Amino acid sequence: MPNLPSRSTSRRVDAAAASGEGRPIATRRLRSRVKREVPALLFSFLAACQAAEGENSLRKADYPREDAIVFLQAFDWPFAEVERRLPEIAEAGFTHIHVSPPQYVNEGDDWASEGKRDEWQWWRAYQPWDYRRLENYRGDADRLASLVAAARDRGLTVVADLVLNQLGSHPDLANDPKRGGYFYPPGCDPDLPLGSDSPNSCLFFENGTSLADGSTSRHFQVPRRIGAGPSENQEYEDICIAMRGQLSDSLPDLSTGRCRCGQGSDSDYDAQGNCLSQEFYDPEYQDWDGQVFEVAKAYVRRLQNLKTADGRDGGLRAFRVDAGKHMDPKFIEALFGDPEIAAKVEFAYAEVIGNDTSPQILALHLDEGRLHQMNFPLVRQMQRAFRSTGDLRHLLAQSLDTESLRTAPPGRFLNFVMNHDIASNDGGLGYRFEDENVGSAGEDYEEIFRKEMLAYAYVFAQSGIPYVYSELAEATPSTQGYRPAASYVNFHLNAQLKAMIAFQKATFKEIAEVVSSLSGSDRDHLALRRGKGLLLLNKGQGAWQVQGPSGLPPGRYRDLLGGGEVRVSAEGRLETELPASSAQMLLPIGERAFSSKH
Repeated sequence: MPNLPSRSTSRRVDAAAASGEGRPIATRRLRSRVKREVPALLFSFLAACQAAEGENSLRKADYPREDAIVFLQAFDWPFAEVERRLPEIAEAGFTHIHVSPPQYVNEGDDWASEGKRDEWQWWRAYQPWDYRRLENYRGDADRLASLVAAARDRGLTVVADLVLNQLGSHPDLANDPKRGGYFYPPGCDPDLPLGSDSPNSCLFFENGTSLADGSTSRHFQVPRRIGAGPSENQEYEDICIAMRGQLSDSLPDLSTGRCRCGQGSDSDYDAQGNCLSQEFYDPEYQDWDGQVFEVAKAYVRRLQNLKTADGRDGGLRAFRVDAGKHMDPKFIEALFGDPEIAAKVEFAYAEVIGNDTSPQILALHLDEGRLHQMNFPLVRQMQRAFRSTGDLRHLLAQSLDTESLRTAPPGRFLNFVMNHDIASNDGGLGYRFEDENVGSAGEDYEEIFRKEMLAYAYVFAQSGIPYVYSELAEATPSTQGYRPAASYVNFHLNAQLKAMIAFQKATFKEIAEVVSSLSGSDRDHLALRRGKGLLLLNKGQGAWQVQGPSGLPPGRYRDLLGGGEVRVSAEGRLETELPASSAQMLLPIGERAFSSKH
């Protein structure tokens, strides 16, 4: 892992860049490293740093893994509530629990103590104010450490959500004469040394502030909201704009990396840091702020070294990186390549949300980094395939326009149908399943949920790591009302979901294959065999009479979803019937999961 460059060296043009290696993505596309770096794509944070090698490299973990992994997103749950529910989470078959961000955030006037949810809006959790303080309405450091230790006792892993790209809006933005701008955390004393041990010291200064070493601060990206230009979608898919732009006018964006500007010299920038030349992504170029990087490292280390009140290890070993799309992949790579951090990381993944114009930013993170990734392209494919006019065969086409996405190992992705961004943002960022026959009464949420459950069956039958979203019974104001009867309230206890998890645990070591002799060329039907397991999907409005060679060993099979029994003949033929909009997940009667701690 390269050392963190200084401000001066980060803009140096090396020989590779001068020879054209750093030419714009628009003309050179993304560099394809698949042939010579396929082994690197299999790097997993299930293994710690190889100290014997004396480098920051991470051991490779073969896929399939020794134990099936299933993620639960316990969205916005207080830490004490997650700990209370650990028995039911383990019993359902989950192995990893993604909890909401633990750092001190912009709570607003509606927060007074742990557990108060009256006016809480979910997005506040993603607006940090102080990375040194671990407390918000979900709980404090002691609560989090207690949860981590209790989960570990049950063989479960808690995943911390890292918000490192942006900060929360500042209440005194540009209104305090003493500050002349904004300093973080709000209320900090800018006269104290930057980042000192004093709790009143500042972590970040407004750009241009004189520092003790004689330099000036550049802790923030140049203020410019993404989507403020004439083409909002194109700006969100432009790697350079996405990296240096702000998610909103009021959320300062930390300097976690920028594209190369011109020749990379100071003359290519104006006094405010705006690029005066052409910007392009160069994987060899690193231009992030050292203070921002050090604060991020200290925060992750703090989470890794938590202790419970009675002195037990409550440190976190797994992490999600929020808003990875807006950060330089090399910043993330350098963070998790820090020897002290890498030695205590078992799993790490990032969120890179894309849309249809180009998946090149996700491809860039796959090429330049080693973290697992949330599979947003799959959500888009399922969203289309499960429409009444959609074609289930498109799920298998992998019709993605970059080689990196087509060739990445399935185990690199976390596959999902719903997460907090889709459930809580207006329009679900375009990733929600839809009712195609909206009437005067509005959308038919039951019909939408039927589609989503079929999609979940596909997620648990194919290769990859399943990821499940679940809300509390007492839904927060920002999410309640999205779905009547709250389809995702306590969804982790859904009986159908538990059956899908059982199917995945019994088949995860096998490669999923289409059984065309059963599904044929019908767009509404899909048969997917995974070892001795078989998924049958019928998204059509009529019953599906399934007949034909199955490729399964002869014997009796149980449908985990419906409870019925079917037989496979000595010749391997299968006959069964699926009602409209339904699925079957078949396993040999008596078949057990390959490996499960639960």
